[in-house]
Amino acid sequence: MDEEELRERRAAELEFVAAAYSPDEAWTSNFDKVHRRLLLDQEDVEVELVLSMPPGYPVCETAPLSIRASLTNKSSRTSGRTNNSSSKRVGNALPSLLEACRTVATNCALEQVEAVFAVLTRADEWVDQDFTQKCLPCDDESPNTLGVSLPERQTTVTTQMIVLGRRVIYSHHIIASSKRRALAEL
Repeated sequence: MDEEELRERRAAELEFVAAAYSPDEAWTSNFDKVHRRLLLDQEDVEVELVLSMPPGYPVCETAPLSIRASLTNKSSRTSGRTNNSSSKRVGNALPSLLEACRTVATNCALEQVEAVFAVLTRADEWVDQDFTQKCLPCDDESPNTLGVSLPERQTTVTTQMIVLGRRVIYSHHIIASSKRRALAEL
């Protein structure tokens, strides 16, 4: 694979991030990094996931995405307060998030396919399933374990479905290089 095609594949992944997420959700930097803000329900902190594309990515088996995560304080943008128990709970869960995302990145590298969409999808799944089910304390008096009212929970599910639909459409129709070339030739 020549260098131009490699740059094109990497650029397509960066374009995907700009098309599939709002600037508050995800952004790119330095032409090789993807930043994704993961919002955790009922927590005072957020997680910023950073995916870095090493040289040789995505065609080199030994060059999976480099992934790191850090905590950011939601309330620092408004009040500057933080909840230490939230920070500790989320901080303790970060190794699980990193392991899940790095496993996906490694599998994609072995198959020599693009990994950004797959890793970001796994990160979203981790927030929705792993973190929510394993890391949040359950309220025994509440009929649902998320601690939110049913209408609020339904709104969250509807919003997630709209976002997922937008990403599926993009990944199916635009991320395929043969389809992009065909559009460019029109």
